[in-house]
Amino acid sequence: MTGMADAAAPASGTVAVTAYGLGVPLGTGRRVSRWTDAVALDRDPGGRVRASRRLGGPGGTAPPAAETADRAAGRLVGSTLDALGAAPLQSVLATVRCRVEGPAGETAWRAHVVARIETAAGPVLIGSATGDPDALPALEGPPATRPGTPPAGWTDLPIVLAPPVAAMAVGAARLALASRSGRAMRERMAGRRAFHDLSLHDVPVAHPSGGLDDAGAPVTTAALLDAGRLTPPGTPSGRAVWDHDRRALGPAPVTRLELDGPPLPVPEPAVELAWCVEGVQRYDPGGVLRLTCLARVADRWFPAVLRARPLRLLQAARGVAGPRTRTFSEDELESPSLLLPGARGLRERGSGAVESP
Repeated sequence: MTGMADAAAPASGTVAVTAYGLGVPLGTGRRVSRWTDAVALDRDPGGRVRASRRLGGPGGTAPPAAETADRAAGRLVGSTLDALGAAPLQSVLATVRCRVEGPAGETAWRAHVVARIETAAGPVLIGSATGDPDALPALEGPPATRPGTPPAGWTDLPIVLAPPVAAMAVGAARLALASRSGRAMRERMAGRRAFHDLSLHDVPVAHPSGGLDDAGAPVTTAALLDAGRLTPPGTPSGRAVWDHDRRALGPAPVTRLELDGPPLPVPEPAVELAWCVEGVQRYDPGGVLRLTCLARVADRWFPAVLRARPLRLLQAARGVAGPRTRTFSEDELESPSLLLPGARGLRERGSGAVESP
C-alpha cells in the first residue's frame, strides 16, 4: 500500500480506492507486482470535493476496501495469466477501482484487465471489464498461426467487426461526435436519423448512476445516438474525478460506451475483423481512422487494413449480431459485433476501405 501521509479511514464520506496488478511471464514462472492507493475525499455542502488525504502508509490504517481491491487485482492477474498461458503473452495489467460512499459503506466496483500478446502480425491488446472483480469474462487470445492470404472473392463478403475492433471504431466515432465539427453537425442535424437504428450511450464509469460526481454534479447516462438519430451536443454530466496528486478535478480515467442496434443473424460466410494489431500510427491525414487487423474467413486468417472516417463507417453499419461483449483497451465498450457491407461495397459507397496488404 502506497501513501504520502498517515490517516485512518473516515467513518463517513467517500473513500476512493485504486488497486493495480501487473503480471509478467518468466520462463516457467511469473512475476506479479501489486500496489494500491486509497484516498479520503472531503466534500463541501454542495457535494463538490475540495480536499483529500491519503489513507494508510507507515503506521496508518488502510480501509477494508483497499485490502479487498488489492487481493482482487492479484486474482485477476493470476487468472488471466492462467487462461492465456499457452499464448505468447508479454504482460497483464489489472486495475480495480472502488468507491465507498457514506456511513452505510455503499461500494461501487469497476475492474479492467488488459493483456498484451505477441503474434506473427505484431502485438495485440485484448481486454475486458466488469462491475464485479470476481466475475470477469474469460479472455480469448488471437491465433498463433501466421496469417496468410485472403480467399478469392473475399471483398464481396459482408464484414463483421468483432467487439475488440468495433471498440476502436466506436471510440473514434465518439471523439468525432465530440469534436468542434461533430458538435456543429449534432446541433444542425439533431433528431435526424443518420445512422440507421444504432444507439450509442456514454455511461458513467467512475461513479454510480444516480449519485454525484466529484464536482457535485448528478451522474447520468448520455445518449450520443438514439435509434439512429443524432442528439443535441452537450457535455455528459457526472464525469468529474478528483486527482489527489494534482489537487484538482479532471475527467474520468476511461470512457464507458454502450452500442446497440437492430439484431441481425451473423452472416456466413463473412470477413471477420477479429483483433487490432498495435501500431504507431492510427490516423491518416484528414482524420481517417487506420486499423491494422487480424481477419479471417472461417478458419483462414489474413491481415487486413481498415481505413475510414469513423462517422462514415458507423453510418454504413447495417446492424449488430451475436452476444453483447465487454471489451477494454483505451475505452470500455459493451457491444455485439458490428455488421458492415463488404469491402467492395464500402469502397463504392465512399464509406471506407478494407484491403489486405
